[in-house]
Amino acid sequence: MADLPHQLGGLLGYGRDSHTYDIIGQPDLVLQTIGSVHPNPSHADIDLQEASRMMRAHQRVPKGVSLARIVEVGMKQGFPATVMHRAPGAKLFSRGIDYQVWSSRLEEVAAAEQRHYDKAVEDHLTILRAGLGIDYNPTNIFYDKERGFTFIDLKSANAPRALLTMFHYPVVSSHLLQEHDHRNRKSIAQKLQTAGDVPYSF
Repeated sequence: MADLPHQLGGLLGYGRDSHTYDIIGQPDLVLQTIGSVHPNPSHADIDLQEASRMMRAHQRVPKGVSLARIVEVGMKQGFPATVMHRAPGAKLFSRGIDYQVWSSRLEEVAAAEQRHYDKAVEDHLTILRAGLGIDYNPTNIFYDKERGFTFIDLKSANAPRALLTMFHYPVVSSHLLQEHDHRNRKSIAQKLQTAGDVPYSF
């Protein structure tokens, strides 16, 4: 399979088995390669088939859901790759984040309007009903003050949890938390509860 034609820009982030890049000249899209440091041709076909299956699954999710949808699948520099919409804003939290950065981000998210929480819970439920799963890690939901919450990196159907799992993920040591942090965490929990966030089962 020929390489995807997109020209890679800067590295935006990476996970255990993926790297995500800007696409030069296409600010609304990103490209994610699948694999670790070295290409694995023997596994590429399997990865491409799974990525194509996920792209078709994304197409089943109603258009109004805030989701970084896969729009193209192919190879890039020897790796299977997906092209997807760029999620607005920034990831909720990063693992190992500095306490001060986390506390400031927590305050920002706690101040989000109730309508953003309402839509996040509604979108979460719609995604689950479409037969897809959420990786309940705070790096997989983005927040933008104007556009609210956007889900990325969906998985095959898995055991559903309350959305609160992503917001209360322990990215900093609990002994660092101050009174205002507890207050902000409580505010987030209350807004999610108001929106109808509960552990789901189907």
